Amino acid sequence: QVPVSYVGCYQESYYSQLFNKVYLDYRRKIDWAKVPNTPDMSFVVQACAHEAVKRKYSYFAIKDYGRCVWGPDGLTVTSTRRRSYWCFYGIGGPWLVSVYTIDNPSGK
Repeated sequence: QVPVSYVGCYQESYYSQLFNKVYLDYRRKIDWAKVPNTPDMSFVVQACAHEAVKRKYSYFAIKDYGRCVWGPDGLTVTSTRRRSYWCFYGIGGPWLVSVYTIDNPSGK
């Protein structure tokens, strides 16, 4: 398990996406038929976190219900984008990013 902290849910801009690199698309691996009964999406967060660690990212985001994304200026989202409360169980949404930091990115 990769220790992560949830930074928050933010609106993305069509014209200037801070998280523009998709490094894993997990949407097709989600059994959407089971989601209404078990809305725990931590397995998606962990899949994104594991891939982020492999790429030596210290943060990442999830958008569009399961696309793991990164961008070099991603953490500026907290000061440049509007906070939202509409992210779906921590896996973003349309033009919404759920932002996470990796608590110990170096593994030490």
